[in-house]
Amino acid sequence: MSEPETPKSVQEKRDEEHWTVRRQRMVRCKIHGLHYDPRLTSGCAKCRKEGLIAPPQREKPQFLPLLLLVLAIVLVIYSVFLPGFRNRGVVQEELVPEVLTAHKLEPDGYRETIEKVETALYDNPATDLGQMVYDARLALTALTGRLNDSPHQIGRRAAKDVDRLKAYLPEGSATVQGLERARSEWPAFRSRYFFPVPWLRPLLNAGQSDDRVTLAAYRDLAGDLLALVDEGSARVEELSSPTAPGLGEPDRLGREWRSYQREWLGRLEALRSRLPDRPGIQADSEVLIATQHLEQAFSQAKSLAEVQLDSGAASRFEATLSLTEKAHRSFDDILMR
Repeated sequence: MSEPETPKSVQEKRDEEHWTVRRQRMVRCKIHGLHYDPRLTSGCAKCRKEGLIAPPQREKPQFLPLLLLVLAIVLVIYSVFLPGFRNRGVVQEELVPEVLTAHKLEPDGYRETIEKVETALYDNPATDLGQMVYDARLALTALTGRLNDSPHQIGRRAAKDVDRLKAYLPEGSATVQGLERARSEWPAFRSRYFFPVPWLRPLLNAGQSDDRVTLAAYRDLAGDLLALVDEGSARVEELSSPTAPGLGEPDRLGREWRSYQREWLGRLEALRSRLPDRPGIQADSEVLIATQHLEQAFSQAKSLAEVQLDSGAASRFEATLSLTEKAHRSFDDILMR
């Protein structure tokens, strides 16, 4: 009678199943006749030893599926938020007063500032040249600030050219030449950087010599000449006074007078260099008469630099003073009308 079989342990059963499956996978090497598992190696032991097969290589990670997944996520996000970005761009374009792809600016966004500049340069109601220059510089400074705030290169380039115009109008040094230079170059600046629109008015002729800028320059120049002649008259009176020091020394008084005359003549020539160009024949008759009076006053004043310190010097200064005062009052009346 045969002995009963002992039950196998669970581990033994698993080992048998494992080797059974593995034997089913085993194949025979065609070269050496040995068996090997193709899932674990590509050849038998002798093939590997003799180098007939390449060592097993690890599979490279597959990045393409991951890349496709990332691209799909990006496309979904872009399609969801794209309308919002487009709307934001439209709002931004409405706030920025220029065409992004153009070589000029749309002037509508700068209208208030441009009109202030042109009023200060061409239609300034002020009667004082210094005030005219101050107003023009202030308006140009405001325009520079607006242009510098532009996110576009064309705006910042325009701001630099505005600064160049401002250089003709230095603070505390008002000259008709500087103001006329800024006026004459403004039209070219405007056409270079701004598109034409209906509200941009045709600019006045900046070369007219009887406009308010030149009239104010004449009036201020007449006022400065009036002060200089009045100072000379006072100096004559001082040196001719019975109580003047050195009255008994004519040579000493003569030297003082001639020294003062040279210094006085230099200041007179500096004033004369500021005299604007003479008005044309088409100018207003009152302007022509006032200009003639001022030129005559300069001629008489120059002759004063050669008078002797005698009894006739005071009367000659008084005559020049009267003519200069008349010219000053004429220009003042023209500006106030």
